[in-house]
Amino acid sequence: MLHSNVHYPSDYGFIPQSYYDDGDPFDVLVIVEDPTFPGCVLEARPVALMRMDDDGEKDDKVIAVPSEDPRYDDVCDLDDLTDQQRAEIREFFETYKNLEPDKETETLGFEGRDAAHDAVEHAQELYDEQFG
Repeated sequence: MLHSNVHYPSDYGFIPQSYYDDGDPFDVLVIVEDPTFPGCVLEARPVALMRMDDDGEKDDKVIAVPSEDPRYDDVCDLDDLTDQQRAEIREFFETYKNLEPDKETETLGFEGRDAAHDAVEHAQELYDEQFG
């Protein structure tokens, strides 16, 4: 539930069988042309990682594209995202909690595909430690 009159810049969900440093499944923003629906599962390819702090907790976000959508065949790494896409993602995550009392978020920059893959691997290892 968002408390502000904003919307996610693309489809937002989590990576199944993952657990991140904030104690939740690992968040993923999948850049799509057309929105999907709640509960939808799709195969996506990580292309970047946005580092983020949410009320003092590490709450990074994987930025991904659909694996089987030919419109994104050339999107493989951070540099393949447009400046506008990065600006919209950053702006959303810096402001979406502004109307929630005592909530504060800070984006800490973007990193490329390798950092995203490392973070996903870390989240899967945390999941295995917690639930394996």
